[in-house]
Amino acid sequence: MSNDHNIPPFFKRRIDHHKFEKMMRKGISYIYHDSKSLEEFKWKLVQATLENYLHYKYEIELYTVPVYDVSDFIKYMVDTYEPVLKAYYYNQRKNSGNINENYSPAGKEITPNRIVIHKSSPVWRESILRIGLEVSAGDCYTTYVGYGEKCIPAIFATNSTNKRAWFDSTYDDDVWGINTEMIPKVKWYKDRHFESSKKHIVTFDNIPPEAIELIHEGNGRSLWRESINDDKLSKGSINESNLAETFNKIVNKSINTIKNICDTSDNETWPDWLNFDTCDVLDTLGNVNVKNVEKIKKNFGKYPMFNVYIDVNFSSVFEWVDYDDFFISTVASDIIRTHNIRLIFHIDEQNNTHNRQMESSSKKLIKKILKEETNLLKKYFTKVWDTKKSEGKIPMFNLKQISNLGLLKRVDEIRNYYIEYIGGQEELVRNIKNYFIGKTFTTQDVEDMDIGVGNYDFVFKIVDMSFEQTNITANGDSELYASFDIIEGTVDTFNGEHYNLTDHELINDELWWELDSEIKEIIENFIWHTVNSLGVEIDQVYLEWG
Repeated sequence: MSNDHNIPPFFKRRIDHHKFEKMMRKGISYIYHDSKSLEEFKWKLVQATLENYLHYKYEIELYTVPVYDVSDFIKYMVDTYEPVLKAYYYNQRKNSGNINENYSPAGKEITPNRIVIHKSSPVWRESILRIGLEVSAGDCYTTYVGYGEKCIPAIFATNSTNKRAWFDSTYDDDVWGINTEMIPKVKWYKDRHFESSKKHIVTFDNIPPEAIELIHEGNGRSLWRESINDDKLSKGSINESNLAETFNKIVNKSINTIKNICDTSDNETWPDWLNFDTCDVLDTLGNVNVKNVEKIKKNFGKYPMFNVYIDVNFSSVFEWVDYDDFFISTVASDIIRTHNIRLIFHIDEQNNTHNRQMESSSKKLIKKILKEETNLLKKYFTKVWDTKKSEGKIPMFNLKQISNLGLLKRVDEIRNYYIEYIGGQEELVRNIKNYFIGKTFTTQDVEDMDIGVGNYDFVFKIVDMSFEQTNITANGDSELYASFDIIEGTVDTFNGEHYNLTDHELINDELWWELDSEIKEIIENFIWHTVNSLGVEIDQVYLEWG
């Protein structure tokens, strides 16, 4: 991934990578069918997700953000999620039109009414108007099945124009009327997720745009949370005089939950809503006291909003620690998730309980002490690598894992911890050579790293490998030289011809030059990604036949 991006501060504070990536998945089908190329698909999917994310999480419309900031951030996200976006695109292309999966929600086949109703998020309105409704296996569908099962891509609807019979997502969705008389070949079935008295139905066919009509334009906002919570306050279900006490319990419970996750979670159990840097902040945090709460009455968002005024005790060798981002982003997000209310935190006072004074002459000592006291990051990854080693696996420097934890800005620091964990640079190089030299790999191993191999299917052996440091490269990284041989394998060319890669004499020189170049590119990419995952940054891989 390129490090050249200057991430706009507006997005840096607001975007949770894990939630963003989850939200992207919901638009894959629509964006794929609305794109003419991979590059167009990547840009459009990120842009649509960004628009959706800002609208639903912060009620900010994308067009109100400076266009250059938007463009820079989309470029950054496309670069960050390059392998994921490519996988989405090619998987969708591979599966497009195929529905031979495992689980089907279909019950008895029925003859539907002339008009059936489908509801969807307003985010996909323009795509639906252009390409119609595309079958997919969405989150609500897989919830019934469990995420271990594969589902037949489907479109769900209601066989009634009576609003009481429709699906209720609790949001103001778009409502589409589907004219079934215009699509007589489309088959409909009872949705077996519901009892027979319900009107819910399902089809496994796409619906063309000419057969659907938008009969209600939704705004995507919650239809009930704000009204219900306002009603509770007005009726005294929550005693406003005790709001400070109630919210004090809510806030401290959230903090304790986050602390527990930081102390006990590993890579497999880490929640997608929590940024790992938060744990460093928590090491210094002491008691938090909610002093006052004010209900924000003029609020047009999804959730009831409150101004919450707090005092914070902390213990740090520094005189002051910035906790704003921790409360505004992490704690507030957790409370939205668990209580469906939005808290706007205001820190009135910060009291440092540490008994040492901050002196300019002792800054180096203080930094050393702080590093020793709060280096949870090193402890966390040491635990991850120890777990891999105990399982008989090779501990890896996993860039994808680091990205998922929101730690890309600390990647160099983590790499240094990894090199220290392995035993230093020389030991690391020795491990890499032992991993490759004399070992055989397959094109399936290459594909497992999300590297395309085309129509090649072969087994290759790394004969020898060496590293050379160079000052010619811009960053002074190592260059890697390796030799290899093809043990067995074949390729099918674009014109349908089949060749044995171990029998060079039967392949003409011009074609072999082309095949040789493609084979080396596949193996070079494989070595480059593997070596980087083993903790060594290399600028270039050079290959020759062994």
